[in-house]
Amino acid sequence: MTREQEDLIHKHMALATKLATQPYVPAYMRQDAQAVAYLSLVKAANKFNVERGIRFSTYAHTAIKRDVSEYVGRYRTAVTPSRRDAARGVRIPTTNLDALLAREEGDDAAE
Repeated sequence: MTREQEDLIHKHMALATKLATQPYVPAYMRQDAQAVAYLSLVKAANKFNVERGIRFSTYAHTAIKRDVSEYVGRYRTAVTPSRRDAARGVRIPTTNLDALLAREEGDDAAE
């Protein structure tokens, strides 16, 4: 990745964040949607061609919105929590959290 591409990515991170937090993105999907938006921004920077005569922000906006919309459409119907659960956020019981942390520490030691 060239320095110019990195500069484009850093300058347009706010655009990716804005598009990932639009009202059509449910609250419980926002972090995942941001990750999709950032990946889409990197792809757009890699594929962008200055000679086509359009601004990068226009090109990136279209690519990010398409990828985020596709992600939301694909996974929104798969898991739709109740309104009460969505408002509370994801909660992991502490017994499960301890087991997950212990498993991760075991994986780190194996590497």
